[in-house]
Order: sequence, then C-alpha cells, then structure tokens
Amino acid sequence: MLFRSLGHANLGLTLLRQGRYDEAEAEIRRAKDLDASDPEIRLLLAKTFEITDRRDEALGELRDGLGVAPDYAKLLYAVAELLVGDASAEALDERADVLRRLVERSPANVPARLQLVEVTLQRGEATQPCLGSRRRGAGRHRYTNHAAQAATPRGAAGGHVLCPTRLADTARCRPSPSLS
Repeated sequence: MLFRSLGHANLGLTLLRQGRYDEAEAEIRRAKDLDASDPEIRLLLAKTFEITDRRDEALGELRDGLGVAPDYAKLLYAVAELLVGDASAEALDERADVLRRLVERSPANVPARLQLVEVTLQRGEATQPCLGSRRRGAGRHRYTNHAAQAATPRGAAGGHVLCPTRLADTARCRPSPSLS
C-alpha cells in the first residue's frame, strides 16, 4: 500500500508541474485514500488546492493533516503561510498558535520566531504591561516589548527572557535582568 500511495503521489506531482491540475488532484486523492496518515500527501493535495485558487479547501486539508500529525513542521509552516494575508482575529490567533508550536518544537527556529513577532505586532500586543517587572524602589511599572522578547531565546545575549504570557500562556512575565 505504501509504495502504491507514493506512486500515485509522485504521478500527481508530475501532473501538477505540467499544469494538469484536475488529473493531478485525482492522483493525489488516490494516494491519500491509500495512505491517509502521510502528511506529505496532504501537503501536496493542499498545494493543489492552493494553486487552483481554493484556499479554504487547502487550509481544511492542512488542518486535517495536523489532526493526524500534530507536530509535523511542514504542515505547521504551510498553515502559517496560508494565513499570512488574512487579518481577521481568528486567522491571527490560529497563525500565532501554529507559530508558537513551531517555536516550542524548535526554539532556535529564527524564521518562525520572526513570523511570531510579526503576528504579535499585527495583534497589537507589541507593548503591554508586564506584571512582575516593577523597578526596584521606583514604584513605576516598566512596559515590556513582548514581540522583541518573543524573538530572543532564553539565555541569549542581552539578558532578555522569553515572555511566558505570550508564548506559554502563563500568568506572569519574568523581568528582564538587563532592564531592571
């Protein structure tokens, strides 16, 4: 079954490259029917939908793929990329969620971190009060740039600490030692 599904997927890819989209979709669907757990086949089918201007179907296929392979990086990236032009709150939330999952999976993933900063800025969360970062003796609250902290891994130069209220949904931020 595995080799048959790969054969159909490869034939679908060849047809896709030739611009024969209907035939390509049919072959890729056959491959998916033979091996629904293969995330690469789902990516290929989603790409077919995207090329034929069926963005919602592509997004649905990618979401279904994440149900089968929730930590598959290529699926996460594909969802984030499809949501780039959508400025709705739901799309920004979903894009932030998949980018967080990518960052949690691979903390040194700079492109995912930069995209997460972009989404954070789009959502209007770039500068918000950071509970627990009061300056000593001043009694004034310091504001923390969550977007910048999101792009700086723990222990990196500069003393920034990853803000858990933005990336891990915890209750408090930790103060940045370099700014205290």
